[in-house]
Amino acid sequence: MGTRTYLGEIFKEELYGKSSTIQSKYLDKGIMAEEEGIEMYGKHISRDVVKNTKRYNNEYITGEPDLFADTLVDIKCSWNHKTFPLTDEDVPEKDYYWQLQGYMALTDFEESKLVYCLVDTPDELIFDEMKRIRSKLGMIDLPEELEQEVWDSHKFKDINPRHRIKEFVVKRNQKDIDAIYNRVVLCREYLNQLNQLLT
Repeated sequence: MGTRTYLGEIFKEELYGKSSTIQSKYLDKGIMAEEEGIEMYGKHISRDVVKNTKRYNNEYITGEPDLFADTLVDIKCSWNHKTFPLTDEDVPEKDYYWQLQGYMALTDFEESKLVYCLVDTPDELIFDEMKRIRSKLGMIDLPEELEQEVWDSHKFKDINPRHRIKEFVVKRNQKDIDAIYNRVVLCREYLNQLNQLLT
C-alpha cells in the first residue's frame, strides 16, 4: 500500500468515525507473547525488567517503547523458527529500524536494541493455525502425525534460551529522524488537501 492510499484510508476512518482493525496471526502472537518475551530477555541480561507503559510524544510523532534496560529496547516475538532471524546480520524488517529511530527521537537515547525472542506460541493460536491448515487441505480432521508436527513447530521451551534471542543494535541517526519529520509534514499537507475537497 502506497503512502497516499494509506493516508486515504486514515482520512476515511476519521471522516466516517469508523476504524478498521488490523489483524494477523503474527500480530496476535506479538501482542499475546510480549510479556513472556520481555521476561525471557530480562533473564538473558540478568536484570529485572518491567514493561514501559509511558507513551511519549512530540509535535511530529508518538510512541511507546517496550522497555528500558541497559538502553531502549523493543521486543518482537517471532511467529516460529522460520521467521526468527537467528543468522541475520542486519535488522530484517526495515519498518522496525524506523520505529526505533522514532523512539530514540522521543526519548533522547543515542542507541537502542531490537530484540527478537522465540517463545512458545499461545495454544489458542496453534489451534487457529490447525483450523487454517484443515480448511486449506479440505479436511475435517488433521492426521494425528500432522497435528503433532504443527504443535511441535510452535513450542520452543526445550531449546537453549541463548539460541532463542537475537539482538540488533540500532544507533540514532538524526538525518533519518529529520526525514521522518519531513514525511510527517508532507502527510499533513496531503490530508489537509483531502479535507479541503469536502468543504
